[in-house]
Amino acid sequence: MKSAKHSSGFTLIEVLVAITIMVTVISVVFPMFNQAQLQHAKADAVREKAMIEENMRNQIALINPGEQQEGAGDLGEALQFEWKAEPVSAAMLIRGELTADSDQFLQLYKIAVAYRSGSNSGAFEFEQLGWYDK
Repeated sequence: MKSAKHSSGFTLIEVLVAITIMVTVISVVFPMFNQAQLQHAKADAVREKAMIEENMRNQIALINPGEQQEGAGDLGEALQFEWKAEPVSAAMLIRGELTADSDQFLQLYKIAVAYRSGSNSGAFEFEQLGWYDK
């Protein structure tokens, strides 16, 4: 009598089916990871731009636009910016207990900022109060 042989390995068909299933799963999952990486890179770029603009705004906020309507500055060697202030409201007299002959005025200004860093450039605007003596 002949004894039946029992194989302990996988057949070629089983291996091919397993490979096909793995390739299908990878082809579905891989684009999701790629998309997540792209979204992360975009979020990093937006966050960096916001930080740069906030740093420029903080530097310009120390300047009174009522006395100085334009200027330039830098954030390190790689980033230069220029700004210009234009009044957007009527001048209002500030009343105080100072001498009667010193009139001070308060006015709202729109600050337009243009910056460049290497081949990248951008612009933004914000409003700031300024004052001056007449």
